[in-house]
Amino acid sequence: MSHTTLQTDKSAELLAKTAMAVRADVWSGFIMHPGNELATGVVRMLAEGQTEGFSPLLMVGETGSGKTRLLELLVTETLRQRPGASVTNLDGATLRQWVADLSKLSAEGSGAGNSHLRVDPDTEFAEWSQLRERLRDVDLLILDSLEDLSGRFSAIEELEHAIDVLGYRGSAVVMTVKSMPRAGPKSKWPSRFLGLLGGGLVVRLGMPDESARRRFILKWCATNTVTIPPAMVDQIAREPLDFGGLKGRLETIRLHAKVHRKPISPEILDALEELQKVDRGRVQKPTIREITKLVAKTYQLKMSDLTGPCRQPGMVRPRHVAIWLARHVAELSFDKIADYFGGRDPATIRHAIRQVDLRRFSEPVLDEQLATLKLKLV
Repeated sequence: MSHTTLQTDKSAELLAKTAMAVRADVWSGFIMHPGNELATGVVRMLAEGQTEGFSPLLMVGETGSGKTRLLELLVTETLRQRPGASVTNLDGATLRQWVADLSKLSAEGSGAGNSHLRVDPDTEFAEWSQLRERLRDVDLLILDSLEDLSGRFSAIEELEHAIDVLGYRGSAVVMTVKSMPRAGPKSKWPSRFLGLLGGGLVVRLGMPDESARRRFILKWCATNTVTIPPAMVDQIAREPLDFGGLKGRLETIRLHAKVHRKPISPEILDALEELQKVDRGRVQKPTIREITKLVAKTYQLKMSDLTGPCRQPGMVRPRHVAIWLARHVAELSFDKIADYFGGRDPATIRHAIRQVDLRRFSEPVLDEQLATLKLKLV
């Protein structure tokens, strides 16, 4: 098997691991607000199997607007209401990499280069068939982070064909993007693809308003059995944070009170503000090595366990945590993180970060651990 084929297998494995588990309580912590009300209604109808006029659906919103959370809800609700439904859930970086790997495989199959490196035509056909089956033979196709396909015309073409086929079948296509793809002389999006988007529904997501943030705080307090004075709730709710940032803020407050053995009070916000001033004055952020060392110590592992190729279950989560911290605390690029962790593909790094973000919703222990590690690093 060629190196390219191995890469393709890796991409297929990555795609398979993006499937989300069905949780009966998936809507319990969800907060509807003016910025996501329309998108939520459309997601519910698509989950029921109503696609006419709603597919392809493009949800447009900046980071923190809740796009990925709505995709999780869509998958879970679809499988709950239609247990036999087939779902493919992937992101733009994964599709881009998969098509690139298969294109290399085709180049080898055409006889380019040395004859002993040529790929069996049957193998090439099977690899392309697997991709197209995942894209076209499903009841629901989800593509997160469409912007990662910008200028990748081969991958966009595969997506175009999938939209055509799924539209004929009555299946749903749902995509997310940070900003609406634009036409024009310098556009990196084919006009035909933009036309397909125009034939569906575009929904814009807004950030949560103060009322939604207040409801989030109260729900978080009830879930975690934490008491926060009403005046402090109002003060926190006025901060222009998304739900992820708000959750991190609350966890930091709780940990600060726990470490200093004091009740939660408005004085904690003043203390945290002073700490932030000190942090803003710091010249250097923690290095990726410092992050990896701390995570390895926390999980009682060696640093080489995290940066090496081992994929045992006991290694994967700590590695994902280290990758998440390298991105959110050290603010390193996907490429730099990928190089440090054994020369992995940047798409794998994106996937790891996304998995941690999804698990934070359902695993309070993991979320608290991330907050604790962040406090130790800043």
